[in-house]
Amino acid sequence: EEAARIARVDWWSIFGGEHEYTAQREFVNGSDRLHQIWLGGRGTGKTWGLMLKALWLALRNPGEPRPGGSYRLCEGAMFGRTAREIDHKLAPYFEEHLRTFQDATGINLLAWYSGKFDCYTLINGARIYKLSYGRADALKKDRGYTLGWAVMDEVEHAEVNSRDAFEIVLATLRHPLAKEATLAVATSPNGLRGVTAHFLKKLRAGDPNYYAQTATVYDNPYVDDVFRERLKSGCSPRMWRQEGLGEILRPVEAIYDFEEGKHLI
Repeated sequence: EEAARIARVDWWSIFGGEHEYTAQREFVNGSDRLHQIWLGGRGTGKTWGLMLKALWLALRNPGEPRPGGSYRLCEGAMFGRTAREIDHKLAPYFEEHLRTFQDATGINLLAWYSGKFDCYTLINGARIYKLSYGRADALKKDRGYTLGWAVMDEVEHAEVNSRDAFEIVLATLRHPLAKEATLAVATSPNGLRGVTAHFLKKLRAGDPNYYAQTATVYDNPYVDDVFRERLKSGCSPRMWRQEGLGEILRPVEAIYDFEEGKHLI
């Protein structure tokens, strides 16, 4: 009965807020392609949206009911650069989304949380692990998981090579219960390299499994001009193009000429 109620909810009447933010909505549930990226500068709401994407994917990838009311779990993961960053940045947004959903619907999606195993288990049999990838030793340990889906935060600004991290996490997505085996990345660009270059190559080739969304600091209706001007005045002109406008920069030129309010893909 609760599964049917969850399926009927109007997602954006719950999470839409006071203003419509098109880039965020499109990234969260505008595509079911297997490989997805949101490229945006600071203040574009990437992590908030990524954690809403995690909840969306957890609900799209339920466990398998068993006699007696238990589940065979379908496991996914939120990947952050460090355990501290997950606890301070990613997990609070994810838990905020759980509370928002409960306040709007009366349904508590969280069955339990395990601090010992750093994971959330939802009432539909979905489990979400909190995993770090930002150092080589942590990334090696991630290889052993079998996941149905995953989201990764700020992959272009970790100590490890972003393409290596992406490929290792991608290889974990082999869970037999997965219905939407998506790997979604949200990151600020850091030049034409790593995962950014990989996505650009695939999109130019017309690969149907790849999707990209971009945003500038001007697209986010939840930040004001004071923040935008502070960010701009605190950056060099080149850094502003990357951190404020989300441009993918070569050493001496931009790959694309961005216009404020427009998106790459």
